[in-house]
Amino acid sequence: MIRNDSDLPVYEVVATIVVTHVAGCCKGEDLEPSYQYRKILDLIPPGLHSVAIDMGGFYGMHRHPLVEIAFVCAKGKSWVRRGDGALDELDASPFNYYELGLPIDYDSVAPY
Repeated sequence: MIRNDSDLPVYEVVATIVVTHVAGCCKGEDLEPSYQYRKILDLIPPGLHSVAIDMGGFYGMHRHPLVEIAFVCAKGKSWVRRGDGALDELDASPFNYYELGLPIDYDSVAPY
């Protein structure tokens, strides 16, 4: 589930499953662009939405999934909400930051 509490949509959304470590959690940019536990969305409208990520093969001993979401806000700034809850401003758009390349094959999102 993804919740956009803004009154405006967010764009270039990258949702990545990250895992906890002893000192925190990993970051999405440390993972390969083709990482299988990642969804790429063109936009998320205001409200609650559902995005499915197949977690088959993910689970293991001491692996706890968290979600990291990067996006472009309506003001054109790029942000990432880390798995630990921190909000960081990015110096590039999410698609460029994660080196996703073109063309982008968007995943689907549905109202919850």
